[in-house]
Amino acid sequence: MPRRILQHTIILAFLLITVSGIVYTVFRVQTPVPWVLTRYSHASMAPFQGINPFNTDLRAEGLSAAGAWEPIDLGVYLPSSRGRRAVRLSLLAVAEEDKAGQYRQLAALLLESERTRGHEYESIRLIADAWPASAAGFEARRQEPDLISTEVAHVP
Repeated sequence: MPRRILQHTIILAFLLITVSGIVYTVFRVQTPVPWVLTRYSHASMAPFQGINPFNTDLRAEGLSAAGAWEPIDLGVYLPSSRGRRAVRLSLLAVAEEDKAGQYRQLAALLLESERTRGHEYESIRLIADAWPASAAGFEARRQEPDLISTEVAHVP
């Protein structure tokens, strides 16, 4: 009997969180469900959120000893589809006021990991890119003058 009650409680909680995510996705109305759970459920429903006029991505660069910024492949650290990687890197489940600290922490971990891999970067920066969507493809307009780049973290 207690096992069945636990199972039903877990199922009910899952359904409540999912319905909260659907309500926010469709109507943009917050429910009493904790926001971090709603945002997680909302993010997993990305295909149902309509068309966004902008594409976004996060990129990392390391400052070499020669003083040049070199791109760092984040795919090594997040070997998944571009969409899943974008959702993870956008930190949807993190409150807006906490994102700067989370990006700094990510940059610090990335610097440590890159040094372990043999890349002696002096500094790492994370840059959020946004550019207009195009029927020609995801990357088609990811260039000047359409590209908007914003540094979100820089360590040390």
